[in-house]
Amino acid sequence: MPLVFKNKPFDKVLNDVKKTLDKLPAQIGAIAVNTFRENFQKQGFEGMQGFAPWKPSKKKTGKTLIGANSTLFKGIKYKKNNNRSVSVFVDGLAANYADIHNQGGTIQHPGGTSYFIKEEGSDKKAVFVSEKEAEIIEAKYKRKLPVTKPHAIKIPQRQFMGDSKVLRERIKELVQKQILKAFTEKQ
Repeated sequence: MPLVFKNKPFDKVLNDVKKTLDKLPAQIGAIAVNTFRENFQKQGFEGMQGFAPWKPSKKKTGKTLIGANSTLFKGIKYKKNNNRSVSVFVDGLAANYADIHNQGGTIQHPGGTSYFIKEEGSDKKAVFVSEKEAEIIEAKYKRKLPVTKPHAIKIPQRQFMGDSKVLRERIKELVQKQILKAFTEKQ
């Protein structure tokens, strides 16, 4: 007599569990990407110690690493590896600066960036321009724009990826649901 589990032949149960295990990495990757992207809407990181809000931006929007339209937000991806595992990473242009935002730190700017001072009421603000824009402005006003000197720029930590209680709980719920489904439902 063949072994049966909840009216399902055991060899079918094993086959369904194997199929489930093969699908889980992609599902876990998608959950991780969505969880990390939620941090942009929350303007902070939901980590192992709870919620840590990001340092406010000096920009007029008040938001930092602007949400769904940012290169960094869109750059969060996952890749299913060949061994039933998944890698979550930042891809494309955002990969160049993702780590400094996630970890915080200091970058050494070499200087040489052209700028001009813009007055807004009683406020004065430096406006940095590209080399091409600098050439146009310099030709128009027939004078050289000032350039920055080498200097350090402190980037505050604005973590958006990492170990997270929320992510662990979501993965745990997914795995339990999918394994139970493999044991009990016809697939």
